[in-house]
Amino acid sequence: MKATFVSFLAILFWALVGHLFSSFTISTTAFYLPIVFIIISVTIGKDTNKYVYIGLCFALILLNDYFFRLYGGGIHDDAGRGICEIVFYATLIISTLVLLLLKIMDSSKKSELKVTKRIFLDVLFVLALSLITLLFFRRFNISI
Repeated sequence: MKATFVSFLAILFWALVGHLFSSFTISTTAFYLPIVFIIISVTIGKDTNKYVYIGLCFALILLNDYFFRLYGGGIHDDAGRGICEIVFYATLIISTLVLLLLKIMDSSKKSELKVTKRIFLDVLFVLALSLITLLFFRRFNISI
C-alpha cells in the first residue's frame, strides 16, 4: 500500500514539475520513472507483491504520459505530440528493462520452482505487461 501511494505521489510531483518546466521533464522522464521504480522497489516495495507492483509501474507510465499531455504542453502541435510519443516509447523500453532486472533479481532468491523456469516465467510476465501497455497506448492515444 505504501509503495502504491508513494509511486502515485512521485507521478503527481513529476506532473507538477512538467507543468512548470516542460522541457526539463520531457528530456528526463525516460530516466526519472525507472529510478523511481528502483528506489520504491528496493526500499518500500519489499512487503508488496512484485507482480502487482510491476503492473502498477506500467499503469503509472501511462498515467505519467496522460498528465504530461494534459499539463505539460505536449499536445499543442504535431511536434509536441511526436516528442511525447518518442518519450513514451523510451520510458517504456527503459522501464521494461529495469523491471525485468528487478523481477529477475527477486525471483532468483526464491526456490519454489527451478530458478531458470521461474526467471523465464517472470520475463514472460513483464514482457506481456509491457506489450499490453504499448497496445493500450496505441489504442487509446490521447487526442485531447
